[in-house]
Amino acid sequence: MTASETALSLPPLAASGARQLLLVGAGRAHRQLLAWLAEHPLTPVQISLITPHSTQWYPARLPAFVAGRVGADDCQMTLEALVQRSGVHWLQSPVRALDASRRTLTLDDGRTRTFDWISLNSEAQHDRDLLEQSLPGSREHALFVSPLYAFGKLWPQVCGLAEKRALRFTVVGAGATGTELALALQSRFADHSVTLLTDASPPCPAYSLAVQARVMHTLKQRGVTVLQDTALEISADTVQLACGAALASDVTLVATPTRAPHWAHTSGLALCAEGLIAIDNHFRSTSHPWVFAVGDIARRQPAAPRARDASASKRAGLELAERLKAVVEGQSLPQGRPAPSPRSWTLLDLGQGQAIASRGGWTLHGRWVGAIKTWLDNREIARVNAGLTVSR
Repeated sequence: MTASETALSLPPLAASGARQLLLVGAGRAHRQLLAWLAEHPLTPVQISLITPHSTQWYPARLPAFVAGRVGADDCQMTLEALVQRSGVHWLQSPVRALDASRRTLTLDDGRTRTFDWISLNSEAQHDRDLLEQSLPGSREHALFVSPLYAFGKLWPQVCGLAEKRALRFTVVGAGATGTELALALQSRFADHSVTLLTDASPPCPAYSLAVQARVMHTLKQRGVTVLQDTALEISADTVQLACGAALASDVTLVATPTRAPHWAHTSGLALCAEGLIAIDNHFRSTSHPWVFAVGDIARRQPAAPRARDASASKRAGLELAERLKAVVEGQSLPQGRPAPSPRSWTLLDLGQGQAIASRGGWTLHGRWVGAIKTWLDNREIARVNAGLTVSR
């Protein structure tokens, strides 16, 4: 894709001597930051947003999309109004390379942008080359859930195939995404077989035991086969398991943990063992303090298993705004860790219009929870489309 500047009537780039802050990606924290900038302009710096597309997929909508409850357009947020309100310069281009030490970012068409500070909040992705080494055949025969744009374009082909004959689906991945996808597949294709491969873990291992028990009960009740086994190799119609068995599979979806994009791995930034950008309590890279990172591509050190928390990502956007404001204006960053926030509710889509909400050891589930989740998702998408975000 060739880089192109948006046609919006935005302020021109400042003179070459102006300090530069680059925002790469339009994840939730950056969307919150853009809304904050609309009310709190950072005048000492020229800010540019760099995204590969003019829209952003909303990850929480993926199960509903797979289940056929919503279309692809219903899963995407338009960024135009939010960018226009924020007043930042917008470049629509994939990133080719980042040199953290030299403070340069190279766009897909070869253009290079220099920066004083950079904040990264792009989508974590599957490293296909690395996965091909650990799971041979995955590059050719598997459907990767990430990046979401690519998955969204390929999914209709699978649905077309399912209309012609019964398929055997296999989802590789024990996390929330894999579990939600397995239930979404069963919800849409009740007459097809669905298997969830969770390696040695139970489904949703980062969640409480109460959530794990409810999820496992739902999977069994819906007829989803759960195998705590490891996929060793994928072919056109089978998945070879560590136990020695060959699992028949017409469509194999890979929902294993994702990593920071390839350009982050060649940037010189310190990474954690999971392939994510290592950051401190202020979202700064542990190796390059002028680089900030937030969201799924970053991990605070030391790390701990964590469940998905939309409220935490929303808070992260406002905390990031405070820290970027401080460094741009030459102020000191807050001392110590950010103040702990009350434990918030997390939501998992259970398919068939149901969801489970959890907070600590408390769980609630049912269609009414699913209705609340749908309402929250609709509200977030609508507010972003209108140039707003959910308040703190």
